[in-house]
Amino acid sequence: MDIVPAPEGTSIPPIDVPFVATAIYEPTTKFSEFPELCGYAKYGDLNLDQPQEQVASFIQSWLYFGLLSAVLKSSIEQSKFEERAPHSQWPSIVMSRQSARLFRMICKTLLSTHKDKTLSPPDRTDHFFDFLPLLSMPSLN
Repeated sequence: MDIVPAPEGTSIPPIDVPFVATAIYEPTTKFSEFPELCGYAKYGDLNLDQPQEQVASFIQSWLYFGLLSAVLKSSIEQSKFEERAPHSQWPSIVMSRQSARLFRMICKTLLSTHKDKTLSPPDRTDHFFDFLPLLSMPSLN
């Protein structure tokens, strides 16, 4: 997965993560209610007693694409993250041809959230946002 660009000069190969998501997370969905909507929870209790492939698909749909959608407050077109992988053990893997753009969107969302709200304790949270202007990324607008 390449949402955050890899450091330059690294000798560590990227990790191939199989693309298995099938459920679509809508940004109007409350994040905590998605498992129940997909049949993996009842009355707040998570139930993962299903075949491994189905659980993996649900988890990727919820905790990867759902989280991105919730943070960005917009729909995520999952197909843009699927890439055929002839040199991998998986038929298709999770990749983002637009990873730099997605990373900028996440940073912009975090910055706007930070500016709109008072976060506490400020001595810890503010330092996270200090590095963002240094990334010298083009504007998303």
